[in-house]
Amino acid sequence: MLCGERKSPGASEALRKGILVRRPATLCCAAAALPVALAATLCLSASAFATTETFTPAKGSEQPFEVPAGVSQIKVTAIGETGEEGCPEVPGGAGAKVTAVITVEAGQMLYVDFSGGGGAAKNCDYGGKGGDASDVRTKSGGSTQTSLESRLVVAGGGGGGGTYGDGDGGNASGTTGEAGVAGNGFAEAGGGGGGGTTTKGGSPGSAGTGDAAGFPGGEGEFGEGGTGGAYEPAKSVDAGGNGGGGYYGGGGGGSGLAAGGGGAGSSYVSPLAAEPTYASGEGESEEVQLTYTSLVGPAGPTGATGVSGATGAKGIIGATGPTGATGPTGGAGVTGATGPTGATGATGAAGVSGATGATGATGPTGASGGPGEAAIAIFASAAGVPSGNCLYFTDLAGPGNGSCPHASSGYSSSALLATAPAGGARVTNLSGETSAVLGGKETALVSVIDDTTGVALLSCTVNSATRSSCSNTTGSGEAAAGDKIEVRITVSAYGCNDKPWQVRFRY
Repeated sequence: MLCGERKSPGASEALRKGILVRRPATLCCAAAALPVALAATLCLSASAFATTETFTPAKGSEQPFEVPAGVSQIKVTAIGETGEEGCPEVPGGAGAKVTAVITVEAGQMLYVDFSGGGGAAKNCDYGGKGGDASDVRTKSGGSTQTSLESRLVVAGGGGGGGTYGDGDGGNASGTTGEAGVAGNGFAEAGGGGGGGTTTKGGSPGSAGTGDAAGFPGGEGEFGEGGTGGAYEPAKSVDAGGNGGGGYYGGGGGGSGLAAGGGGAGSSYVSPLAAEPTYASGEGESEEVQLTYTSLVGPAGPTGATGVSGATGAKGIIGATGPTGATGPTGGAGVTGATGPTGATGATGAAGVSGATGATGATGPTGASGGPGEAAIAIFASAAGVPSGNCLYFTDLAGPGNGSCPHASSGYSSSALLATAPAGGARVTNLSGETSAVLGGKETALVSVIDDTTGVALLSCTVNSATRSSCSNTTGSGEAAAGDKIEVRITVSAYGCNDKPWQVRFRY
């Protein structure tokens, strides 16, 4: 019978005691919109049930799925993750959208994985993270070789954007990922990472050259995107975007005065699967859908409890059993009531004095006295301070700045160092001021450091909320007698670099 036809009551309907009864008819309509191979499995009786299950990364990076009874084929639709944007707002590449039909057996275990994007979450010190690939595999294990080799359908992730310079991440779609875009606007810019293929990872993006020479990105690997070239603030080197995950991951973008974007990961469909399609998943969220038809539907509701049966006839009374043995003797009876109290006797002679008791525990220590007078150290520079430089100790040389010294002990003539007095120093009440006015995501870190040990004693941060100053009145740090103390300035962006500073603290 064709879809939409009606049969006479004798074919699919019957009259039973005057009531019209319908028997199951063949259903093909629901299968018409699916691929031919899958539609053939759906053109079954009216008791077949079509189901789509959706998996997202929010439920875990690896999620198990057991093939239900009556299922022999599953249509997989996988969408890779979009690469993260670089700083500031450099776009990451789109993930791929891949479909295929896989043959399965009832009870077989499959695993849905979301993984492989290179790098960590973005900030202005790192390029955008590469998008994770989405895949279906037959063996659990995440990034292990055995598990990666069992992948049947893979949708590659987009490359992450580079920092400061139009280095967009590459887009994923087919079996070869798109390369990331090189940094724009400077000869010293880093190159974009290459896209992954089905046989090898994407090539690393080249390092920037010249005065802002950077670092190359990492090469993409089997199931993993490469990392972007490193950030180096002292040379104004911006970090490259990270490669997208995939069957093979995309390469990381190179770092330089403007960084390159990460390459996209490759997509893949196993030769064991049928009807593969590859497309861009731009604008769609990362997910995997499994669509299948089963002859076994969900369990129906529990039926009502049946009527209780009639109570059976009473049985005959059994014969009396033999007399039991004599029990043990019972316990003693309750003690009688206490008699009246007798008259008070004469007072006895005084006893010998007892030994002196032990001394009681020491009482709690009283509250500490108020803080003593402490010296105030002033470090300052009237000239612009580059990020990573230290300030002069004004008691020795007046305002100024220079490259922070190496670990020092004993006598030093450096104007950048103060010496902790006999008995050591307790650094408190830190405050810092600059002529810069910070905005947006700009930050400046003021650090008081024990140059002898390398330990940071106390710090505060200037940001868009505090604008031009910071303080720390709750923390403290201890330096041993004779240790050298320095003050270092570290900034995150060009807008607050090379500015005068003045820093005070008690010690």
